[in-house]
Amino acid sequence: MLKWCHLIILTRYLHQPEIISNILKKWIKTHIIKNYILLQERPFGCIFFSNTPYINISSTYIRISLKNNFSCLHLLPISVINYIKTHKLYI
Repeated sequence: MLKWCHLIILTRYLHQPEIISNILKKWIKTHIIKNYILLQERPFGCIFFSNTPYINISSTYIRISLKNNFSCLHLLPISVINYIKTHKLYI
């Protein structure tokens, strides 16, 4: 449900064909917007598919990297890394 927020969806490379039910397709169609400015004009209820560059990364990869003390500076802002470490997330 979109009673409290919008959804902004970024594309992600999938290794398998996308499977979306007809019910989900219909639900998306009733909420989708093409202009991101409408997100600021409406308090909730919209779905926006952002056309962003594809980066081959996942939260799982970030969690594993941080857990093993590998640098993630090329993936996350330092403030986010510090927050994760301060709050002992992913450990």
